Amino acid sequence: MSKINKETWEFAHQYCGKIWWILGWVLLVLSSIPLVYVIGRNVNTVGIVGGIVVAVQLLTVFCSIIPVERALKENFDKDGFRQ
Repeated sequence: MSKINKETWEFAHQYCGKIWWILGWVLLVLSSIPLVYVIGRNVNTVGIVGGIVVAVQLLTVFCSIIPVERALKENFDKDGFRQ
């Protein structure tokens, strides 16, 4: 829905930017905890834990699409005009 016009595009990016700013700080803290725990462990353990951390981060970022789409639908009609 963000591609309908310039206004929806800018709204979606501003809204998503705010979400990513908050998620970034939360994920920084939550991602650091398991990685600090595996310092000095063998390479396989670090790789597995690192992979899990990255997978959780990616899932979280992809899930941010849901509230952005919801906000677009609440603020714009199907043609991209503000309600």
